Amino acid sequence: MMIRVEKSREYIFKDLLNRAMNYGLGVECVHIDSHLKPCLSYKRKLIILNMNYHNQRLVIFQLAHEIGHFLNGDSFGNEIFFSPAMNGFEGRANKTAVKLLLPYYLNDLPERYASTADFMNYFSIPLSVEKVVTEQIQDFYKSSETQI
Repeated sequence: MMIRVEKSREYIFKDLLNRAMNYGLGVECVHIDSHLKPCLSYKRKLIILNMNYHNQRLVIFQLAHEIGHFLNGDSFGNEIFFSPAMNGFEGRANKTAVKLLLPYYLNDLPERYASTADFMNYFSIPLSVEKVVTEQIQDFYKSSETQI
């Protein structure tokens, strides 16, 4: 059963841009080769997003991922490019990205309707992140129960 996300992609994208600015990050949206991935310059506190990326539905997850690098303190002195890898700092950035995006999907959604596949499809999240998404959905509802 496909559940509709309450917020539009445009709303979510703009909200994430605002959150990035609240964290002190700048975001530059550029139109370059469609296969060039976004990057974060931690030193300059700047995310560069490719608005011409070949998979437009992935751009929101890429933005959340780059914000994740910043929130996780991933500073290597050089730019960090988006990767769906699940190891090390890339895996941590993916986990943070999922945590940033889950409330847009799960708020006011009964747990029985929460679907890893639907969430991943909506944001075009790479299959390599599936285990993290499933775990974070479970954690979301566990933490909601403890707040009641």
